[in-house]
Order: sequence, then structure tokens, then C-alpha cells
Amino acid sequence: MDKVMNKIRLLLIEDSEADAALLVRELEKAGYTIESRRVDNSGELGKAVAEGEWDIILCDYVIPGFGGLEALAQLRRNNLDVPVIMLSGQMGEDVAVGAMQSGASDYIMKGSLKRLAPAVQRELREAADRHSRKKIERELEKKTRELEMARKMDKLKDEFINLISHELRNPLTAMVGNLYLLKTERDLSQEEIIEMADGAYHEAWALGAMLDNLLEIARARAKRLHLSCETLDLNRVINDVIVSVRKDNRHRIVTDIAPDTPAVRADLIRLRRVLINLIDNAIKFSPDGGDVTISAARQGQEVVVGVHDAGVGMSPEQLKGLFKPFSRLEKGHAHTGGIGLGLIVCRQLCEAQGGRIWVESKKGGGSSFYFTIPVAA
Repeated sequence: MDKVMNKIRLLLIEDSEADAALLVRELEKAGYTIESRRVDNSGELGKAVAEGEWDIILCDYVIPGFGGLEALAQLRRNNLDVPVIMLSGQMGEDVAVGAMQSGASDYIMKGSLKRLAPAVQRELREAADRHSRKKIERELEKKTRELEMARKMDKLKDEFINLISHELRNPLTAMVGNLYLLKTERDLSQEEIIEMADGAYHEAWALGAMLDNLLEIARARAKRLHLSCETLDLNRVINDVIVSVRKDNRHRIVTDIAPDTPAVRADLIRLRRVLINLIDNAIKFSPDGGDVTISAARQGQEVVVGVHDAGVGMSPEQLKGLFKPFSRLEKGHAHTGGIGLGLIVCRQLCEAQGGRIWVESKKGGGSSFYFTIPVAA
């Protein structure tokens, strides 16, 4: 007998203490070290199953008020993967077959206990083999999931590289084109020079914003996102961002900041990054002539900042894809620029500073992005 298998935890479903003791002695004679518990009703069986782990169960077929078949049914409901050997003083072949069909692993007559130890040994070995197979299957499923995840990550990396190459090339191409014309053309009008310089500036701004978002993602993934929080005048920060953010003459940025909005505690650079990303996003999705509104108001120990656009809004399905890397919505029938990192960066930076971010939107009704900042002490 294997040393590993000679110590067993035995659950006895038996109304007779004398019969239970006899069963334990029979197994001890065969070399087993027994740790046992006896139950004789449904309640005690439920407790025994919940409180202990059992290697094998010996169940009397006839128990006053609680039969062996009822015990088997209760064990099935608990999804207990433990072999059950049914015992009886007298059991006909039909009853034995019924017990096996109900989940018993074997049946033994109490008057012939010489079969008990070999039956227990066999069931323990089969149970060990079954558990080993299940463990291997679980490991195989785990490895399969890991392999599938690795494949998805490889695919995502490829898509990311292609996307980065494409999106970085676009502003660079426009910048180089405009600057080349400014350098080589000698008969440009003042208006043309201003237009080309302005175009190059906007493309450089977009490229810088894209690189800033990539760096924030990289810092967060590497757990090197170090914050330098300080007390800030939110109204001033918002107005400074509006002055510096990329704009065009088709949109206007307005503010709706409550007069009693208090100072906040935040990292200035990261707060500016959140505002820049949300304002840039709102401009992209606002129609020509539509205002982008920035609101702020105190709620308890937080200030809630909102960036509202006058765009077409989003459906519930589109909302589910937000705040995920490389998720881009459509503006009309054409994709907007960027690589979809702005919102995921906003979420990481808001949460890192003790806040949260969410969106409220509906089709045809514009979108409002809200985030919170702790009030300065």
C-alpha cells in the first residue's frame, strides 16, 4: 500500500456507533490510519461536507429517517467528487444496481467485510487518478489560455506598431510638406505663409500630444508614474490649458466654473494632460460652430470637472469601448485621428490622483466627460 494513501479521512454515514467502529477497525487491520467522523442525518451530513475534506465515504443503505439513496442525492447536489461505498445488512441485486446508478462507487454486504479494504484501496487509487487527470486538464486549459493570450498580445503589438507608424507619419508628412513649401517657395503671400505655419504648428502639437500619451502609458505599465501633488487654483489651470490647447476657428471653448470652486490637490502636469486630452477629444467630435464647455463644481470633498461637446453622442455599445487602448470612434463616416490612448491615459491619471472618470452620452445629444479631483485640505 502506498504510504501516501494509507492515511485516509473517512466520513461514515451510519446510525450505529458499533457498526461504525467495526468498519474503522476493519480498515485499520488493513494498514490504514483513519481520521473519521460519523453522521446519521441530513443536517450533520451537510456540516461534515462543508467543514471537512474527505477521501472516501461509507454509507449505510438503511438509516431511520435518512436513507442511503437520500444521502447520495444530497452529496450529488454538493458536487462532491469523493467515492461512496454503500453498505447494507441485506441488499438485493436490484437495490444494489439502483444504488450504483444513484452515484455509489461500490456496494458491500456488512456480513462480508473482507471486501471492504480492497474496495477502499481501489476507489482511492481511482480517485487519485481522476484528480490527477483533472489537475492535468486544468493545467492544460491554463496553458491554452496563456498561449491564446500571448497570441492576442502579439497581434495587438503588431496592430499597435502599424497604427503608431501610420499615425505618426501623418503629422510628420504634413509638417515636412508645409515647412518645405515655406523654405522653397519665394512668392507666397502673407496669408499663405501664416496658413502653412499654422498647419505645421497644429500637426506638431498633435504629434506632441500623441507622444505624451504614449509616455504616460509606458510609465504606468512600468509602475514609474510618480506624482508631485500640490495645491492648485483649478480656475487658473483650466484657463491656462484653454490658451495652450490646440484650437481652430470652427470651435469655441467656454467655461462654466462655479464661483465657490475650491483649490484642489493634484499633479499639475497630469491634471493639464487630462484636460488637454478631453478638450481635444471634444473638439474632434463637435460640429463646426459647436461650443466645447468646461464646467467645475464642488461635490463634498471633491471637485467634479466636466468637458462637454455638442457632437452626435454615443450609443450604449460605443460607450462600452471607451477607456480602452486603441479604441477610436467615428466622426460621421470618417475615423478621427489619434491612436485612441487619450481616454485610457485620462483614466489612469485620474485614478492615480485619487479621482475617477466617467462619461454620460446619448445618440444625438452630445457627450459629457466628468472627472473628480480631491479638494485641497
